[in-house]
Amino acid sequence: MYVSRCARSGVVFEVESQAIGRRITIIAALCLLSAFLSACGTDSPTPNPTPMLAIDTPVSPTTTSTSSPTTTTGQSPTPPTATPRPTPVASTFVSISAGFEHTCGVRADGTVSCWGGYHASPPHGEFVSVSAGGGYEHPPFKCTAEPCPTLVPPPPGVHACGVRADGSIACWGDDSVGQASPPKGSFSSVSAGKANTCGVKDNGLIACWGPNAWGHGGSGFVSVSVGLDHTCGVKEDGSIACFGRDADGAASPPEGIFVSVSSGYFHTCGLRDDGLVACWGDDNDSGQTSPPEGSYTSVTSGGWHSCGVRNDGSVDCWGDNYFGQASPPEGAFSEVDAGRLHTCGLRPNGSVVCWGSRPSG
Repeated sequence: MYVSRCARSGVVFEVESQAIGRRITIIAALCLLSAFLSACGTDSPTPNPTPMLAIDTPVSPTTTSTSSPTTTTGQSPTPPTATPRPTPVASTFVSISAGFEHTCGVRADGTVSCWGGYHASPPHGEFVSVSAGGGYEHPPFKCTAEPCPTLVPPPPGVHACGVRADGSIACWGDDSVGQASPPKGSFSSVSAGKANTCGVKDNGLIACWGPNAWGHGGSGFVSVSVGLDHTCGVKEDGSIACFGRDADGAASPPEGIFVSVSSGYFHTCGLRDDGLVACWGDDNDSGQTSPPEGSYTSVTSGGWHSCGVRNDGSVDCWGDNYFGQASPPEGAFSEVDAGRLHTCGLRPNGSVVCWGSRPSG
């Protein structure tokens, strides 16, 4: 066993050999390699620590992290995360809508931005409101050949619709069953569901498009909300009327005067004129139809959870919380909207914060 130390790098090598000549040759080669690696190492900058995203600081979509992703042998790099997270669009918003795995919002200049999973790019122009729809599951492929090839199921079709400044409706995204093909006319609001979309016309008539297997809601409405397989709306007298599939009572509203209504997957919640929240439909043992006591300024129904904004601007959520979709951050909000497995809130300063399932934006 022979021991030698490279003069430049100071690295000690132990080489076992039977010949002095071979020892010198091996040590010389190792010293050259060590010197080369040492010189290269002095030019490599030290990676910056992983930056944490501030709750109320929007991040530009072109901004990338300077940190090195954490990697494990045989696994994909894990990007840095932060919860709750701000929207990836650097702008202030005036309204938001959380859908299947995507979210859309109307910015202060009237343009619409969408982010999250499966979303399509919205058209240009000025909008006054937007609604992100649910995920339409395409029919399974029917094989007529033998043997049948192995096919990957298509992703769920998602769409969104918005009311333009002139009252017309524009829709984008999946239109496989006509859910993104609105009729002409002037509308005051629009609501996108899984495969159906409905809007309230200026004359109070509800118009729906898509498969629409559950009929129309009639006239005399001031707002409408489309759920998974049912639709509810607030009428001019403050009562709520629902139509569609009445699974677990989601389309059977209570009596009383309401100022707003929100249809979820299999449940519905409405805000009464005294600020109290009433929910009905499937509770799914998660509590999405059991709101906390107290007064609210707005309410929203998601997949299997619900949320509301209290008078002081804080947000309460109830129901399923498997992905954290019912765990809102602290602070004041002017608006909140519940999607399938995520929730997004609008701060008074126009920034957007989302929590819940990561692929949902």
